[in-house]
Amino acid sequence: MNPELRQVDMRSMTVIAALLAILALGVVTSDAVADPDPAKAAGGCDPAACASTCKSATTEAKAQSVSADLPAPGGDVYGEGVAAGDTMPISKLLAQPEKHLGHTVRVQGPIVGVCKSRGCWIEIASDKEMQKIQLKVEDGEIVFPPEIMGQTAIVEGVLEGIPMTHEQACAFLEHEAECQGESFDRSTVPAEGITMYRIKGTGAVVLASAES
Repeated sequence: MNPELRQVDMRSMTVIAALLAILALGVVTSDAVADPDPAKAAGGCDPAACASTCKSATTEAKAQSVSADLPAPGGDVYGEGVAAGDTMPISKLLAQPEKHLGHTVRVQGPIVGVCKSRGCWIEIASDKEMQKIQLKVEDGEIVFPPEIMGQTAIVEGVLEGIPMTHEQACAFLEHEAECQGESFDRSTVPAEGITMYRIKGTGAVVLASAES
């Protein structure tokens, strides 16, 4: 073959190869622009979509948790409310209170007393006649209004026992009676003193009455 023709053919092949390389580069570049996320291109998830999904799932789970903790619709929640689950009869709790000291307990009954001074405690009537238990909360953290008297409540907290001598018990009960505008008879306190069992409250739910 003529050396000049051979040189022309070689130049033509070089040009064609360069054009093919440019075309191939253009295809790769367009794919990269269309899908810049390497994780997505490899079949990974979209981080924004994952974040949105996780947020929705968390919100839904939280909503289910809150609704599950409410023992009845229409109830007024105080403090942390109460967890879902069965309540213990107050008579059973007070029959052997030592077994439950320091443990979280949950009881239910009609409200037969409300602190008139600060709203810092309520008394729940037992299923046993002439028996009740007090739910005491920190002053100012929860305030029980007097209007809830007579309504049914589910209350929760840690059972505590406070031993008192005769004089200590008289002083305490006399002060409570004074705050309530009631009289107090010291002779009702045993000479050996008492141990006052009460629930250190974390929350309560006052159930809606049937009329509401």
